Amino acid sequence: MWMSALVGALLLLFALLTVGQALYLKTNGVTAQATVIDAGGGRAAFVRVRLSSGREADLWAWAGSPRIGQTMSVVYLKDRNWAKDAGVFAPTWRLWLGFGMAPWFLGKALFDRTRSRAGRA
Repeated sequence: MWMSALVGALLLLFALLTVGQALYLKTNGVTAQATVIDAGGGRAAFVRVRLSSGREADLWAWAGSPRIGQTMSVVYLKDRNWAKDAGVFAPTWRLWLGFGMAPWFLGKALFDRTRSRAGRA
């Protein structure tokens, strides 16, 4: 029961931190045009872009499968060399993992606690 509650709480914290990171980047970042210079994997496990200023950055979040040479609008945070596709809020898998799995683990912990109390009565 406690392990499920702990895992659920950590997953929820993970999702909330992801939302916080996305909001921070959106608030403090600058929108710029960038060209994809490297993309790896099937759905693109990583994407590296070159901004119009000449700087290069790995994208934190993107949509679809960007192709080398493709131009896209990105939100860039210079002091952290951090960027994301301007049309994407945050990495979808992180949101699904946190907000999707946390309720399951927390529900399991609640169910286990209810069942253990009923067994004592």
